[in-house]
Amino acid sequence: MVHNKRGISPIISTVLLIAFTITLFLLVSSWIRGNLIDESLSSTEEKLAGQLDCLSTTVELKSACVDNIANAANVQLNVDNTGDTSITGLTIRVLNADDLSSVEFTAPSPVPPLGRVLSKSDGNQVLSEAIANPTRIEVYPRISSGLCKDNVDFVTNILAC
Repeated sequence: MVHNKRGISPIISTVLLIAFTITLFLLVSSWIRGNLIDESLSSTEEKLAGQLDCLSTTVELKSACVDNIANAANVQLNVDNTGDTSITGLTIRVLNADDLSSVEFTAPSPVPPLGRVLSKSDGNQVLSEAIANPTRIEVYPRISSGLCKDNVDFVTNILAC
C-alpha cells in the first residue's frame, strides 16, 4: 500500500500567510482607531466647543473704581453680559506700570445674556494684593468651559469709590 503524503504547497502557504497578515493588520488598525483616535477627537471637539462659546461671549465694563488710588486693595465694578452665552464668573485684573493684582469672581448662578454679571452694590472685590497707583482694570469672562482670554474689556480712567 502506497500512501502519498504531501504537505501544503508553497503557493497555498503563501496565500494563507498573506491573509493572516492582512487580518492582523485590520484588527490592530481597528483597535487603534477605536481607542486612540476617538479619544483625541472627543477632547478636540470639547475644546472646539469651548472656543466657539467664547466667540459669542462678551462683557462690557460699564464703570470701575478702587477704594484708594494710592494703594488699591478693593475694586467695585459694574459689568454686563453683552454676549450670547451665560457667564459663570469673571477674572478681574488691576494693573499699574510694573505690577498686577487679580481677583476671581464667581456668580451665584450663571448670568444669562444681557444680564448684569457684577454690580457695585455687590460690594468690594478684594484683590490678591494691594496695588499702588492702578492704571488699568481688565475683566475677562468665565463660562462653563473655561476662561475666555481673548474677550477682555478694560478701563483706564480709574476713580476712587
